[in-house]
Amino acid sequence: TQDAILDVSGITIEPKMVAPGETTEVSIQIKNYADSTLRDIKFKLNLTGDGPFVPYQSSSQRTIPLLQGGYQDQLTFNLQARPDATPGLHKIPITISYMDNKGKSYSSSDVIAIPIGDTPRIKPYIKKSSILQAGKEGKITLEVANAGSTNVKFLELTLVPSEDYKLISTSDYFYLGNVDADDTQSEEIELYINKDAKTLNFPVKLKYLDANNREFQQQF
Repeated sequence: TQDAILDVSGITIEPKMVAPGETTEVSIQIKNYADSTLRDIKFKLNLTGDGPFVPYQSSSQRTIPLLQGGYQDQLTFNLQARPDATPGLHKIPITISYMDNKGKSYSSSDVIAIPIGDTPRIKPYIKKSSILQAGKEGKITLEVANAGSTNVKFLELTLVPSEDYKLISTSDYFYLGNVDADDTQSEEIELYINKDAKTLNFPVKLKYLDANNREFQQQF
């Protein structure tokens, strides 16, 4: 046939999400859908100088000398996310070029997408407390710190019921919103400490999304 059809039949990324400063392996499966052999197949990742990815211990281009009709092959690229890369889904343009048996050149372009992100490190702690003894009222300033490298959003704080106190504040639910990396949010909570309490157990539940809209829920 006169058609020279080369297509991407699959893409695998391992790990599927790469943390800033870490590496990932991108494997691209290609198939020759034509009847004849294709030659000098070149795949190039168009990585810009200020982009989030750079080649890791390899170049950004791969070449397959020959690919017979109906056969497929795989190209592997090793990439590293920059340490200051912004979490999220990042697109990388690809340029594909090859020749048929008659020497005619073909060129096309495609895009792959790689998510950058890390598991959030959210930690609540008591920043300040006026609680001194059981059987009395007091206030707790509860602060939530984002000690990770990725921002979190839509952070919700819920107080889990405990036998050690009764809630005086009007609500056991607080919406803290977005918390950037290396930042904090706080809420002041008023409690009555039950008379039999020797140690105040103050369980809380946090629910939030990371920069890639993955949902997390933790209890502390």
